Amino acid sequence: MHTCYIAAMASFSTTDRDAVVAAMVRFATDGIATVSVGGETVTAKSLDELNRLLQVINSDLAADQEHFGIRLTKLVPPGTG
Repeated sequence: MHTCYIAAMASFSTTDRDAVVAAMVRFATDGIATVSVGGETVTAKSLDELNRLLQVINSDLAADQEHFGIRLTKLVPPGTG
C-alpha cells in the first residue's frame, strides 16, 4: 500500500484538476499514470492516490471561492414574501 503525500502548496488551478482527471483516465486504461501538479510530478500506482489528489484540489478550489464552496439559500414559502 502506497501513501500519497501531498505537500502544502499554494492554490491549485482548474488546469491542475483537469490534469489529474486526465491522469485518472490514463491510469484506468494503462495501469499507471504520471501527472504534474504545481511544478511537481507524481507517479500514481493506484487510483486511490489520484482520487485523493483530486479531492485536495477540489477542496482548495472551493475554498478560494467567495462562498467557500458552500451555497446558502433562504427559503421563502409561497404567499409569505
